Amino acid sequence: MRIALTLLLLILAPVISAQKGLLAPTPPIGWISWNLFEGNISEGLVMQIADAMVDKGLRELGYEYIILDDLWQGGR
Repeated sequence: MRIALTLLLLILAPVISAQKGLLAPTPPIGWISWNLFEGNISEGLVMQIADAMVDKGLRELGYEYIILDDLWQGGR
């Protein structure tokens, strides 16, 4: 029984230690087009939003994503 437990611990040790660094220190944050514009989105509008995020200092606060949600492909 001791040998089996020792072997189990030796096998699981790398798995347990690998789990320590997986969680992000902060959640990923950004801007999502659907929340404000739904399907009425354009390249120019996205560029304006990206510029505004940088100008307002949001990039330094951790905002690093611009997510184009539903209907960017031009309808279904």
